[in-house]
Amino acid sequence: MYKEEVKATLPASAFSCCLSRYQCLDYMVVEREKANVALREELLKYQRWCHELVKGRMPEGLKKMLSEHPAPGIRRSNKCNKCNKWI
Repeated sequence: MYKEEVKATLPASAFSCCLSRYQCLDYMVVEREKANVALREELLKYQRWCHELVKGRMPEGLKKMLSEHPAPGIRRSNKCNKCNKWI
């Protein structure tokens, strides 16, 4: 059904309500698609990093990411200052 046909069969307030709901849903779909694209790009970056690591090379940006986001459970303050070993 086209917008004109729907408009002819519904009162103005109902049509306005349906149209605003449609616009809201459309906006939500567009935002979700943007988020999916961003996640796909991030996934592809990590795949490239894995391929580089398998080849024995350090991927660009990996050291920076690891220093900014240390692995959970590792406390950097538990290193002995004298022998430089983890306690």
